[in-house]
Amino acid sequence: MNDFYIYLKEINFTEEQLEDWMKYMDKYYYVDTKSNIYYKNKSSIQGVGLFAQSNINKNSIIGDASIKDKRTPLARFINHSNNPNVVFKKNKKNIIGFALKNIKKDEELLVDYRHESLTALKRIVLKALKIFNY
Repeated sequence: MNDFYIYLKEINFTEEQLEDWMKYMDKYYYVDTKSNIYYKNKSSIQGVGLFAQSNINKNSIIGDASIKDKRTPLARFINHSNNPNVVFKKNKKNIIGFALKNIKKDEELLVDYRHESLTALKRIVLKALKIFNY
C-alpha cells in the first residue's frame, strides 16, 4: 500500500510520523498469513514486493488481501502498476486477490491501486489516519 505512504508524505507527514503510522497499521490493522502462492523479496519497483512461487493461471485465487478489516501480506506488500497482473475483489467481509492474466514463476505480483475494489482497503487506512488527526 505504498500509495498511502506517498499520500502521507504529500500531506507533510514527517519521517517519524510515517514510521509511527506504519507501526500502528501493522499492529492494529495487519494479520500475518502464510502463502504457498507468493513470497516476499526485494522489488525493483518499491521496497519489498510479492513474487509468484510458481506459475499462476489467469483467474486463479492468489489469496486474501484482507480478513475482517485487517490487511494481509498480500495487501501490505503488493506494489502498484498501471499494467497489473492481480485484481482485488470484495467477497462478503474479505477482499480476495485474483490473477488477471497468467503469471510466471518469480514474476512480481502487481495491482492497480486506483482500482475501485481497493475502496475497502483504503477505508481501513483512512480510519487509522483519523488517529493521527488527518
